[in-house]
Amino acid sequence: MTVPSSLPLVFCGPIVRRVDPTSATVFVALKADCTVTLTVFAVGPGPGFARGATVGTASRTTVRLADRLHVVAVTVAGVTLQPGTLYGYDLSFSGGASAGSLFDADVVAADAATARKALTYQGHPQAPGTVPAFPTFATPPADPNRLRIFHGSCRKPHGEGYDAFPALDSVIATAGADPLLRPHQLVLGGDQIYADDVADPLIALVHGHPAVPASGSDPEVPAYLGVARGSAWRRRRCRSGPAPSPPTRRTCRGSGPPRSSGTRSSPPARRTAT
Repeated sequence: MTVPSSLPLVFCGPIVRRVDPTSATVFVALKADCTVTLTVFAVGPGPGFARGATVGTASRTTVRLADRLHVVAVTVAGVTLQPGTLYGYDLSFSGGASAGSLFDADVVAADAATARKALTYQGHPQAPGTVPAFPTFATPPADPNRLRIFHGSCRKPHGEGYDAFPALDSVIATAGADPLLRPHQLVLGGDQIYADDVADPLIALVHGHPAVPASGSDPEVPAYLGVARGSAWRRRRCRSGPAPSPPTRRTCRGSGPPRSSGTRSSPPARRTAT
């Protein structure tokens, strides 16, 4: 599959995976191999929220999963993180054709303003007046009675009902820079990633459909060049039955015509709201 050159370096993330009293781990998925450096730092008081002293740094080389998919989880360890405290972090990328940090052009977005909007809550309609201009995380409070835990189940973006993740995003935005109001733990109790029931827009993009038309409130999925092979195989498979040596485990359902990529006919989701 050919990855469009217009895509930024970062495919997924950064995601704070784990924080404990002596370490913090951040995950990121990239389109190119490189060395990723995580820097955790103190945050000054509002309204300025200046970047403070560095708490710790660590670097790690990405792991290749495919030609254009490289992942890494970088851990800053052996540090002291105070309870009930807001910390900031940044990632920098070096090696190969990759260079820069999160707010540099074409790392997360085409420009710094777009990247800042994606990674922070500056300008968010539910955020308080001022918030930090960099990604942050909050450590759990010393008093367990003030611990804020959110729970969800299986992650099925195309399931029935409302998506709970945007609701959690609103909670973080409203909390702003208050570490005692921010969520401290997210527990996902499901064990199903629905690899056998992929959302129509995603499976269409992966298999190279020309495009998925807009349907209701769902936006159009644009076409990408270089991914038509899987789509052609899938159309042949749906119309003519089993084919030798399929490139994917996904098969058509039922005996009728292929399901339209612009509709949603999946069974109700098992996912629960937080």
